[in-house]
Amino acid sequence: PFTVLSLAIAGIAWAVSGLPLRFAQVLVLATPCPLLIAAPVAYVAGTGRLAKAGILIKAQDVLENLGRVSHIFFDKTGTLTVKQPQVVRVEKPFETSSPFNEDHILMMAGVVESYSVHILSKGIAAAGRKAMDDLYARYTSGQRLCAERDLPGHGRDYPVVKNIVEDSGKGVSGEVNGHRVRVGRFAYVAADESGFTPVLHASQTTTVRKSETANSLFAPLAPDEMAAYVAIDGKLAARIVLRDVPRANAKRSLARLHELGIKELSMLTGDKAASARIIANEVGIDDVQSELFPEDKVAAVKNATESTHQNQSMPARIMRRITGESRNRQVTMMVGDGVNDAPVLAVADIGMAMTDGTSTAASESAQVVIMNDDIASVPRAIAIARRTKNVMLQAVLIGLGLAIIGMVAAAFNLIPVVVGAFMQEVIDVVSILWALTVLFDRGESA
Repeated sequence: PFTVLSLAIAGIAWAVSGLPLRFAQVLVLATPCPLLIAAPVAYVAGTGRLAKAGILIKAQDVLENLGRVSHIFFDKTGTLTVKQPQVVRVEKPFETSSPFNEDHILMMAGVVESYSVHILSKGIAAAGRKAMDDLYARYTSGQRLCAERDLPGHGRDYPVVKNIVEDSGKGVSGEVNGHRVRVGRFAYVAADESGFTPVLHASQTTTVRKSETANSLFAPLAPDEMAAYVAIDGKLAARIVLRDVPRANAKRSLARLHELGIKELSMLTGDKAASARIIANEVGIDDVQSELFPEDKVAAVKNATESTHQNQSMPARIMRRITGESRNRQVTMMVGDGVNDAPVLAVADIGMAMTDGTSTAASESAQVVIMNDDIASVPRAIAIARRTKNVMLQAVLIGLGLAIIGMVAAAFNLIPVVVGAFMQEVIDVVSILWALTVLFDRGESA
């Protein structure tokens, strides 16, 4: 269209003036550089802006599709929540007394769990390190009242650990400062050699099975909670309660997505419906699909992706068949972090992997990779992509608009040929510089 318009203005100028030079005078200002240079520069600048924010894209069309995302699916564990469950409290059994307080129990359990590969071990180990720091702090402040003088902060600089043994699927045991410590399932920490669980209730001396003992010693867990039990020197000392905790900025990031006009947010998880709903309510997601196997997640995203394509208008579908794509269709995106998310990331229009550098399978199957493991980068990526497209259009329209104004002026012989040649370069520079403004932060990081 720009070529046709340029030739039309030049031809009319020649025909009206009768001077062939007027034709050339107009065409000198007919610069296509805003289209040929400014648009690619804007997209390259947008890619650089994303990279500066810790977001990598693998293809240029992904940048355009990011700005049109209409439905985002989130994996729960590790994406909306922290990567491992965190300790929320330590509970002692009913009607029992122990010389160890919560910090002592957490410290010893954390030391033992630091040798484990279980999914709960990192959370317990982190809580144990914090408890150890608290013990040191109290000792430094002058507190000396403690039944166990050999624990860290009360006579030792560090715990002495021996004989660590992990029983896969059950728990881990070891010696901490001479105390026998077991952490794991209730049956594991309290069972004797015969397979029965002795009741460690102060008022009972009978022996019953594990299902009866656990219920009688502790209050029921909430739907989103899980527990590890701790025995010290053969006696049940406590239950450590953990839960999936939403990322600190998850709710704010999802609210930012709503502000960007993305109304459809869904959560996919293999967890039970009750625990999934608790997390969804905390972060602000209405659509929850729970108790899903990996293939169920793939099917859910695939169905949503296909439905957005089928719901296009007939002209849009015809144009998509002609051009091989649709610039107006809605786009689905899946955000995940783990290896199990790789097939789901691949089936969405855009797969976005949140990684700290360890989830290589998810990163390889995704079109967008968030390298800083920050969920706030999801709305930031969309905001940068939209701004990139807007700036690109502005650069093109400004450049072409100035070129058209110059051609009309040249048609009236207001701009000589030599001056027009210099003005054409100025128009190109203006378009390119405007395209480069994508590199500046205009609030996308908020």
